[in-house]
Amino acid sequence: MNLKELSKDEIDKLSLVDLAYLYLIEENKEFNFLEMFNQVAKIKEMSKSAKEDKLAQFYTDLNIDGRFTALGSNNWGLKRWYPKNQTSEKKITESKKSILDEDEILFTEDEEYKELGLENEETGKETEVEEIEEEIE
Repeated sequence: MNLKELSKDEIDKLSLVDLAYLYLIEENKEFNFLEMFNQVAKIKEMSKSAKEDKLAQFYTDLNIDGRFTALGSNNWGLKRWYPKNQTSEKKITESKKSILDEDEILFTEDEEYKELGLENEETGKETEVEEIEEEIE
């Protein structure tokens, strides 16, 4: 079934999720959730208020429908495009990259503190404790 061949009556009878499925098949690529929703709403000729009413339900339906898969960063594709382990590997790679980026930021901040002669709170507290212990002895 091709979206361009559907009549207005046939489009009206299809659910948003079914239209999204046909849209993804036709475009043959993954889409950002909002971009996909806006395209489906455009095909259905939905008003702004109708779009607002259906947005959350569309998201829920995508999650429940077994034909779709979330690819991270709010991008969606069809499960049949990906082997089972590919989507999970992509998520793992993205999460590892995110963790590495955070570690790099923390390392950079520590180096900047040292260059400025400042110490983070934990290091400063340890130094204060050491000074007090020395005074006691």
